Amino acid sequence: MKSIAVKDLMIPIGEYATVSHEATLYEAVEALQKAQKEFVGVLRLTDVFDEIAQRITACEI
Repeated sequence: MKSIAVKDLMIPIGEYATVSHEATLYEAVEALQKAQKEFVGVLRLTDVFDEIAQRITACEI
């Protein structure tokens, strides 16, 4: 059986949809819907320092 490295299964962080903490709920929902169609249904929310503050899924909205 061929072994698979975890890194080969991981999604690069740059491919996740991201919105600022100042985004409206509408903007967040639009970004999440686009992400679900293209790749993964997870949205990153960044803080004032542009660092990841929260991970949001459709179930949480």
